[in-house]
Amino acid sequence: MTDKLRSCRLRHAFQYRVHPWMLECFGPAVSVDTIERNHRFLEEALELVQACGATAAEAHQLVEYVYGRPIGDKAQEVGGVMVTLAALCLAQGINMHEAGEVELARVWTKIDQIRAKQATKPKGSPLPQAVTPELCVACRKPVAEDEPAYRYDDGPIACEACAPTIAETIRMLREGIESSDDEEDKARWQAVIDRLNLRIANGDDPDRKNTWRL
Repeated sequence: MTDKLRSCRLRHAFQYRVHPWMLECFGPAVSVDTIERNHRFLEEALELVQACGATAAEAHQLVEYVYGRPIGDKAQEVGGVMVTLAALCLAQGINMHEAGEVELARVWTKIDQIRAKQATKPKGSPLPQAVTPELCVACRKPVAEDEPAYRYDDGPIACEACAPTIAETIRMLREGIESSDDEEDKARWQAVIDRLNLRIANGDDPDRKNTWRL
């Protein structure tokens, strides 16, 4: 491939056509803010798998799994994202290139709205907008996002003071298995029980408050 042809292809590549929109919408500082770019990519990736049927519990399990492994090479991980995105789109019957072009054309028409949303973004937070704290299901006090708390699946949240112990969590999940007719739910609950029992086997106190988000 000649240098001239390579240069022409780069100018028309999707990545490089996103660049002028970024500069127009956010300016150079936000465009190259790597922390902000991490957060927005993660947000969109989660929204995609949510739309494809993934649950919050599955996402939390994968966060624990990934962050328990060595850090990867950025370029290789980008390649992995591209390959797995293509595979997901094939499975879902989506043309990823067409979807990207449609979205890029759309966001060019939404610059004012996106700027307004960016202006209200909580400073120093990964969240794209302010979120009202949830209330503890027991004491009804607000539970901050960074506060130790207990939640199973997409259910209500309990603050640290009201959270069940590890042993109580296992008991509640066993009761759920016994009373449920949904085999998928029963298998998911049993998987959580197995994880909790493994923590106990590794020395965790079963009477300790279970303030991690299941």
